[in-house]
Amino acid sequence: METNLTKQIANQGLGISGLGGWLILVQIGIFLTLIMTIVNVFVNILPVYEHETWTALTSSESVVYHEMWAPVVIFETVYNIALIAYVIYLITQFYGKKRTVPALMILLYVGGFVVGLIDYILLQQIPFAREMEGESTLKALFRSFLACCIWVPYFIRSRRVKNTFVR
Repeated sequence: METNLTKQIANQGLGISGLGGWLILVQIGIFLTLIMTIVNVFVNILPVYEHETWTALTSSESVVYHEMWAPVVIFETVYNIALIAYVIYLITQFYGKKRTVPALMILLYVGGFVVGLIDYILLQQIPFAREMEGESTLKALFRSFLACCIWVPYFIRSRRVKNTFVR
């Protein structure tokens, strides 16, 4: 009983804290990022390494050949695998309420936008990719930019964030 009272008094001094409020949306976003990235690796990236597909993209005799295909595919593979590892690490830090979480979240949002922009620029160098690409990549890039505009200031200024990630 005395322990609960002590915790309540201590929390009153901090103001709002805990993984509630807008951090619920952040948690959902983190898990969706992990799930969608894993699905992307298995559905879109790994099949590119099958012999027929890889040969079509990287053989100079192929109609869709371009010298940038191999570097772009490898770049996307490395990024997505690194993102999976990073998000798993981020989840452990998030639920440990570590003080590094705000910086890790900002890196996730800004890094995702920067990598998306680099990927878009690289794909624009490949005529076949440019033709096949619709507005989806630009929309994803815009959503990533919008996420940066919303969540980076939140992790910098939020009282809940400052009071929650203190360990």
